[in-house]
Amino acid sequence: MREFFKAYIAHLLGRQHGCGVLIDSTGLPNDIHFPLTAINNHNGVISNEARLIFVVDRHTSMPIYFRYAAGNTVDVATLKATLLELAAYGVNVDYVVVDAGYYCEDNIRDMQAEGIPFIVRLVPNRKIYKDLAAEYINGLEDAKHMVRYGQRLVFIRQVSISIFGKPGFAYIAVDMDRKQDEIRRYAIAALADGDVPDDKINAEMRTKGMFILLSAQNIGCDEILPVYYEREKIEQVFDFSKNNADLLPLQLHSEEAFRGHLLLSFLASAAYLTCNKMLEGLGECAMQSFHTFRNFKCKVFDKKIIIQEPNKKE
Repeated sequence: MREFFKAYIAHLLGRQHGCGVLIDSTGLPNDIHFPLTAINNHNGVISNEARLIFVVDRHTSMPIYFRYAAGNTVDVATLKATLLELAAYGVNVDYVVVDAGYYCEDNIRDMQAEGIPFIVRLVPNRKIYKDLAAEYINGLEDAKHMVRYGQRLVFIRQVSISIFGKPGFAYIAVDMDRKQDEIRRYAIAALADGDVPDDKINAEMRTKGMFILLSAQNIGCDEILPVYYEREKIEQVFDFSKNNADLLPLQLHSEEAFRGHLLLSFLASAAYLTCNKMLEGLGECAMQSFHTFRNFKCKVFDKKIIIQEPNKKE
């Protein structure tokens, strides 16, 4: 597998001097009796699973690398090893975009020490989140802070801050659609409870729809969301791997078989995405082409393959 990734990464990145990466993980539910299967609690959903970590090149949207861990391994504990393994394969990471699960002082300091810029979302229970929200919530919903992202309207304010002793930037934002949905759900629950004081309800509703991003670099308020939401490229790779590349269900009995299965699914996902890029602008996706190719015939000789005539429907 090491030799494969060395060759694959060299082919994909070529002589690229730096590589911006998107990193995320997903659970692989299974009932296999081996050390990688463990109990995980994700957003209140408990399952037996292994953990799959993907790295995607943010410029080409292609998967670069994968690794795996036990199902009870939290994201925050996997970032350092992931970056070290990428470096071992010759990937010069010069930008990292991750979700809130990867934020901690050690991870931020490690990236700062290596001079790697990053974007990360904060979870609301962090002190830095609470302090920034309390300081900047007033006046945030002002036309001068309004940014359009697709069909969404978001108020975003950029402030300079110190991130563990290094200069950085915080983006305090409120998503209008998300705010209304969260206020409605919260208010209905609070009214059903009947014992929540009005001042507490008002205080809670003020921060609904809010999220905060941290960046090591100065990025404009109109650019920060497109960069951060590049993370969705990994979700697309996960979705295809699970639904089209036979990543699930897992029906294995050893770590060696598990590793081989992940590699084949990774290859299938990379091949699909490569074909999709080749077909851009032709009005056809890779899956449609694969269905067409199933009806093609060929003859294999010692030194060549001759494709037979397609019928008129093809």
